Amino acid sequence: MKTAVALICHGSRDPKWRGVFEKLAAQLQALRPTHLIALCYMEIATPTLMDIVTNWSATLSGPENFRVRVLPLFMASGGHVDNDIPVLVSDVATAFPGLDIAMERPIGENPMVVAAIGDIVTSLCE
Repeated sequence: MKTAVALICHGSRDPKWRGVFEKLAAQLQALRPTHLIALCYMEIATPTLMDIVTNWSATLSGPENFRVRVLPLFMASGGHVDNDIPVLVSDVATAFPGLDIAMERPIGENPMVVAAIGDIVTSLCE
């Protein structure tokens, strides 16, 4: 079964702000061309989580043919990660019965990100 990764961030009306995340998603997709990776926004901008899952479902002939891991592009848990994003995940699960969808920890709490930040700090101190 194919795993699709939904990178979710807050959203903004500012195209410059969105551009940083759009570039990140494009770079990740280029690095992993066989992976299903899409950027979505929690609010204010599109596409939404529902939009990208709807697209994947159409492309992959139904929700039974893939699973979704929602990766919050937030540094830590808080109101959006603890309350708002789980509601969006639940809405998608309701709209697509049988879809295996789960939310991961915020990216900033991932030990690999902490290690990468440590490497950056070390490079600044050399």
